[in-house]
Amino acid sequence: WYYEAVKYVYAQGLFQGMTETRFAPNHHMSRAMFITVLGRMAGVEEDRNATTAFTDVKSGSYYAGYVSWAAENEIVMGTSETTFSPNSDVTREQMVTFLYRFADYLGRNTEADEEALNQFPDASSVSGWATDRGILIGTEKGLSPKNPATRGQCAQIWMNFNLCQD
Repeated sequence: WYYEAVKYVYAQGLFQGMTETRFAPNHHMSRAMFITVLGRMAGVEEDRNATTAFTDVKSGSYYAGYVSWAAENEIVMGTSETTFSPNSDVTREQMVTFLYRFADYLGRNTEADEEALNQFPDASSVSGWATDRGILIGTEKGLSPKNPATRGQCAQIWMNFNLCQD
């Protein structure tokens, strides 16, 4: 189900494989990985010397510049006032929230479709700060907002986001 999406995000230069020949679609996506993809999509240059207010985002890390950019533009918030938790799994609701803020940053329509969201049996378990605009497609178990997002799911969502017309 994710083949076309993986091909798309790889061709767009948004994702790299875990190795030269392995994409790992079922591997959980970390917060750092997700923000790196977001930064690449925005055309942000990699800056390993960037600094942030987050004590766990070290200068020299591959994601430092992307997290710095995303925090400056209020696309991401930390998991506390001083931490970002770059190696923690990005949950599906965090992923959608980051995308929502990114869409707003791009000037896209960010009005939520409550009717579409409410069709899922677990819609009430989505945190109040998380939102959806038809970019997130439910799993066979529902929206699964608290579950970690996989690389395959993220690839599909990035492709949907890029191809989504306002």
